[in-house]
Amino acid sequence: QQQYRYAEAILEFQDALKSDSSAGIYYAIAKCYKEIYKIDNAQENLIKSLELDSTFVPALELMAEIYLVKFQFDNAIDIYHRIIELQPLKHNKVALARLYEFKDQKKAIELYKELLNSNEDVAILERLAELYSNAKDTAAFIEVLEKIHKYNSQNSYIIGALLENYIVCQMYNQAEKILNSVDNNFSSDDLIPMYSRSAELLIRLPKDSADNLVKAFLSKIDNRFYLDWYINFISGLLSERVKDTVKAEYFLNHRLDLSDSLYFVPVEVSLYYSRHNNNKKAIEIINKYESNFPNESKFPFYKGMIYNIMGAYDEALKESFRALSLDSSNAEHWSQIGYIYNTLNKNDSSDYFYEKALSLDSLNPLINN
Repeated sequence: QQQYRYAEAILEFQDALKSDSSAGIYYAIAKCYKEIYKIDNAQENLIKSLELDSTFVPALELMAEIYLVKFQFDNAIDIYHRIIELQPLKHNKVALARLYEFKDQKKAIELYKELLNSNEDVAILERLAELYSNAKDTAAFIEVLEKIHKYNSQNSYIIGALLENYIVCQMYNQAEKILNSVDNNFSSDDLIPMYSRSAELLIRLPKDSADNLVKAFLSKIDNRFYLDWYINFISGLLSERVKDTVKAEYFLNHRLDLSDSLYFVPVEVSLYYSRHNNNKKAIEIINKYESNFPNESKFPFYKGMIYNIMGAYDEALKESFRALSLDSSNAEHWSQIGYIYNTLNKNDSSDYFYEKALSLDSLNPLINN
């Protein structure tokens, strides 16, 4: 058996049974059968072993394993209740809790909490954290994460999860404390995913919400993130949100210098300037970058929209028709031309383009209006 020659071992154990039919030998045979994936044979021998000694814990443990292989979780749970009656040890209770995770997560949580009453254990806290996360019990999840953080303050995954949940639960002071604690303890490689995720959550919050946290976040975006296009880009949008136009322009324009491979970045930067009534600058940015994306209809589409805002209707129509020629399946392109013709009081033309837009997207609320 120790040489992994299980078939030969079974034959020798069966010979031994002739002179000593003990629970231990039946268990040894079962173990060999399990190793060669003859599960039914293993179970047969375990039944004989337990008939001879119903308190033989190794045989009970192996029987529980076999029930798991067969996905018979209820039977495995029953076996572990018997094991705990015989040996109420911590590792047996943990094994039972793990089994309950498959069948009854609330019961698993109860068992883990009982185990924590006697001694806090990071491994058990981690199991509880996952269960609370699955159960969408955010308050309990945060509480457990805080305990894990107390024992392991250098775990970037735990810190990231805490930061994310503090933001989602609007616990902004705690989120700021976490941000302050990580700066000197982690490398840029650890900080970048943490900051990126935090920025994504902050940008989704209602306007004027968490402004102090946003400002604290922005104060930390320094040379460590100089080459990360995404953090610079989203930091620019967050700067606009808190009305810091100096930082917004710095981050967004720096982002433009980092890479020219993503069309939506110059488009978003252009729209930023348009929202701040600097339409001339907005057009300049699109003109500078659109040659990198000759088949991308968004550039002429947004240029047409900005010209329309400026009242330059001939230019607006020219660019909008150019967008339409690049992508005639986009209802917004037809709709924008309808809007410009409506502004010019050319109702027949306006109706034609709006009806074409509706034929492509009949449920679009803006076009229906």
